[in-house]
Amino acid sequence: VLCGHGLRTRDLWCTKDNSGERVELKNCLVTEEPLPVSVERCHADCHSPCQLTEWTNWSACKQPCQGVKDRTRQLIGLSWQHAACQSLSLVETMPCPCAQYNLIPLSEWSSCLTNESTPCGTGTRYRAMACVDTKEQTVDPSLCGGSNGLQEEPCLLPCPTDCLLGDWTSWNECSAVCGPGIQNRTRQILREESDGGRPCSSTIETKICNTSCEVYQWQAGGWSECSLLPSD
Repeated sequence: VLCGHGLRTRDLWCTKDNSGERVELKNCLVTEEPLPVSVERCHADCHSPCQLTEWTNWSACKQPCQGVKDRTRQLIGLSWQHAACQSLSLVETMPCPCAQYNLIPLSEWSSCLTNESTPCGTGTRYRAMACVDTKEQTVDPSLCGGSNGLQEEPCLLPCPTDCLLGDWTSWNECSAVCGPGIQNRTRQILREESDGGRPCSSTIETKICNTSCEVYQWQAGGWSECSLLPSD
C-alpha cells in the first residue's frame, strides 16, 4: 500500500520456559497472559478527496443466531463527486454471534489492492479480524474455523482520467491600433482530471503583435504660373 489505510502483521509463537523451544500455541493459550496482537491497522498519509464521518456504533442484535448487525458512515461535503469516494463502503454488516466463538473486526478496511499488472480496476481489500469468546477475549483463530486473521472482499480502484481540452480559438485582434500590442487565444476544458490523471495545461495563450502605423502629412506640388488678377 503506497498510502491510505493498510495492515501490518507479525508472527506469533509459543516457547517453553527459557529454553526458547517452540511448542504448540495451545500451551500459551491456557495461561493468563493475553495473546499478543498479530495484525494491526496502519496508515500512510496521502492526499485524498474523500472525507467521511466516523462509523456509528454497531446496531443491536434482536436475537442471537439470527440476522445481522450493522454500522454506517457518510460522505462529507463534495466527496460524493469523486469516483474514488463512490466506491467506498458506507455500510458494514456482521452476523449476530451464535456460537461460543465469533470473529470481530480489529481495523478499518485497507486500501483497494490490485495486481501489479493492473494498477486500477477490480481489486481486493482486507481488514484484520480477531476470534473472541463470549466475553470478547481473544482466543486462538482456529476456534473460529481456522481464520487466518484477515477478512477480504472485492473493491474497485478507479483508473486515472486525464484532462481533456478543446481546440484553440482564432487569435483576437491586436490590442494596439498603432505599434506593438498583444493578441490572445483561448480553449475550453472539456473534462477535468480525476483520480490522479494528468492535470489541465494553460487555457490561454498570448503573443506580441505589431500594427503598422500609418502617418499622414501634407504634400505640395509645384507652383502654377502666376495668374494676374483683373484690375479694378
